[in-house]
Amino acid sequence: MLKGTGIETEEIIPEDWGWCIPIKNDGFRLAICCGHQNGDDDEFLCFTDPDKPIVKKFFTKIDATEQLGRLVAAMAKILAADPDIRDVEWSDGSK
Repeated sequence: MLKGTGIETEEIIPEDWGWCIPIKNDGFRLAICCGHQNGDDDEFLCFTDPDKPIVKKFFTKIDATEQLGRLVAAMAKILAADPDIRDVEWSDGSK
């Protein structure tokens, strides 16, 4: 579904907490991750990797604000379109 938004993904990685979807991106690692919240099938906890808009790589800083914003907006739209999903929480990495 992300492909329909112009976002190209790599192979999805199953994790013990949910799914990690690596995104094709130059310059730094980018992924969207989602898992069920509280064991409920209709509640999700989602987060991005990186979780902050500034990525430090060697001696430089990369502003990932545009890529993260586009990715979060696309995923939020996909999840909102499913009537069986009633609660989506986004983690900012501070938890």
